[in-house]
Amino acid sequence: MALAAIVTDDVVGDLAARADLPPRTATELRVRLTHRRQAEQGERRAPPAEPSITGQGAEEVFLAAAARSDFAGCAASLAARGGWNPDALRRLVQLLSAKALISIAWKAGFSPAVAIPIQLVLGSLPSHAVLRPAAPGAWPLSEQEMRGQLQLLSMPS
Repeated sequence: MALAAIVTDDVVGDLAARADLPPRTATELRVRLTHRRQAEQGERRAPPAEPSITGQGAEEVFLAAAARSDFAGCAASLAARGGWNPDALRRLVQLLSAKALISIAWKAGFSPAVAIPIQLVLGSLPSHAVLRPAAPGAWPLSEQEMRGQLQLLSMPS
């Protein structure tokens, strides 16, 4: 099984790096590979708790939906965690910029691990437009920038 995982990761990584692959497909491959690696690391650390879409498990539900490129699942978990109307949020996120999406995830109490998937899945942004953190485990924006984005959206920070 370990050998199969290594080979699969290498093949998927090689496929995602191909220049002739459509950008959306390459992005989806990278997201799935990243989430699978994170899931494997999480499995080795401790068994996952039963997820609760409104509690601490909401982020896990979000990341699992993102790994499947499930827009509705991502939007539902984000709305539930943030206490927002799911239908309104689904319509809104399609209009938002990368900065606004990141700020909404921060406001909902998610960790920086959702910063890239929220841009790729909910924002449908191409990989070259994705804002990436300067350091692992950090947000791509400062707290002040995220508060400013929330003010532009008329959401109290």
